[in-house]
Amino acid sequence: MKQKTKGMRILIVFGIITVIITYGYLTVHFHMGLPCLLYTFTGWYCPGCGLGRSVRCILEGQWYQAFRYNVLLMPFIIPGTLLLLYTAWQYIQGTPYRNYWIIRLSERAGIPVAIIMLLYGFLRNIEFFSILAPVILPD
Repeated sequence: MKQKTKGMRILIVFGIITVIITYGYLTVHFHMGLPCLLYTFTGWYCPGCGLGRSVRCILEGQWYQAFRYNVLLMPFIIPGTLLLLYTAWQYIQGTPYRNYWIIRLSERAGIPVAIIMLLYGFLRNIEFFSILAPVILPD
């Protein structure tokens, strides 16, 4: 298989960044977003419900509202962003896939994170833990 050149890898990373920025722009200015299929069909919140609105609120500087949309995002936002940026850097540099930090981290922490997400998704649908459900705060 042909090896990608460094210029091609840079182009791919900037293409992905452009798509992310465009999506962020559309969500902030036009309040467009992707609907949750689980919530649409069942009425149950998944672990990611409110995530898009939460990111939009972060971009607008509304941190508490972002927290209320999806509390699980908050502990992961800064380390996750830094990890994704470092992974992009590793990709551009041509680091072998198995040596990416994000791959090594997912091998070690993937199952515990998946359990936390499933537990969070389950609890936010129980009436007693309704504070975990996405909430729109009054202005």
